[in-house]
Amino acid sequence: MKLSLYSALLLAAGCSGNSYQQDPPKDEVGSDSADTGETDADTDADTDSDTDADTDSDTDSDTDTDTDTDTDTEELCTNRLDPQDASGYIRYYDVTVFGAEGTGQQEGWGTGWSTSGDQTYVMYDEVASSSAGWSGSVYVGCDVGSTAGMYVVEWDVAAESSGTSLGSLLAALDSPRKYLPAEAEIGTIGSWSYSYSSIVTYSSFDVTVDVSGVYSELGTESITLYDGSTYDAYHLFNEYTLTATVASLGYELTSYDGELEQWWVEGLGLVREENTNLNDGSSVMSRELTGYSGLTPR
Repeated sequence: MKLSLYSALLLAAGCSGNSYQQDPPKDEVGSDSADTGETDADTDADTDSDTDADTDSDTDSDTDTDTDTDTDTEELCTNRLDPQDASGYIRYYDVTVFGAEGTGQQEGWGTGWSTSGDQTYVMYDEVASSSAGWSGSVYVGCDVGSTAGMYVVEWDVAAESSGTSLGSLLAALDSPRKYLPAEAEIGTIGSWSYSYSSIVTYSSFDVTVDVSGVYSELGTESITLYDGSTYDAYHLFNEYTLTATVASLGYELTSYDGELEQWWVEGLGLVREENTNLNDGSSVMSRELTGYSGLTPR
């Protein structure tokens, strides 16, 4: 079932009002009338009409219009191999998905927030072919926990298989997957492992996808792009195992071993990748850069 392979493919706002004090009541006028039991009609007309007209109408018009819109954003990390901080960039690709040719693109949508409330970069990812395709957001995190690097945190895409809509596929990784090392580690980290589980929400049921693997650096190599330009590319090799089951039934949809090779160019990002199912030798997906804007390779 091709649905079960999508995870592998995507391995890839207060103000305060006025305050006021109410006028105090005026003093009553003292009438102190004559004592009817005395002839001395001492009427003591002391009318002490001290009305204390002090109305102290201090309305304290300080409206405190401080509209502080600080949303507690933070400066995210940067990485010269995948310049997610270049908001508005576009990369175009030729792709093959399960053997069918198609096209794809990736766009930088700036920063956003994951469902867990973490600030991330948001990358729009689109793939279209007669076999399968998707379009939607991939949330990219930086320096997760105490380990520096670039991470896939979650993704939310609308997918289809052989022209049939699969609806919205939402998945949040229980352990974000590191796909690139920190800048200071490039070329020296050697390798790193990862393991995560995600629940892919699909239609009326959930699919549990478990993935584990190891990334290994293969050094740099010269690569020629579509326009004839040549750059040194950072070469990564990822060996992984993927298992997908229907969570409610415990039914296994698929399980296979795969390998993913990728080439990254500084200032540009991903320029080529090959994803292969090692169980049968078939191509899961390939991607080759055919154009870009908003980026400066070096």
